Amino acid sequence: ELLEKSITIWGNYIPEIYGLAKAMLSTRETDEAIAAAWDKQMDCLRNACQDIIDAFIREEILTPEWTRSKAIEMLWTALSIQNWEQLTIECGWSTSQYIEWMKTFLKHAFTKLEN
Repeated sequence: ELLEKSITIWGNYIPEIYGLAKAMLSTRETDEAIAAAWDKQMDCLRNACQDIIDAFIREEILTPEWTRSKAIEMLWTALSIQNWEQLTIECGWSTSQYIEWMKTFLKHAFTKLEN
């Protein structure tokens, strides 16, 4: 449930911040302040991913192939702005499609749960 709620919140939030995020991504290599601000935001996302994976571990539903650290890294990467951009801008997915398919994909990728 934490995974699904988090994806819903994040998936609806990305379109609101996409313009700013894209600008930050394009300038972070040359602007230390932008890089620090970006890193801070991505640390927040990574912490949310850590909370989700830790919940899976507590509930004993994380698939055995994953170590804690690799699962956190993969979830964090899967939820990146760049992946959202690829699916919604490049592939034409709607926000609701992104949210529902990410829930399905990530649930299958990380848990022993059946749909």
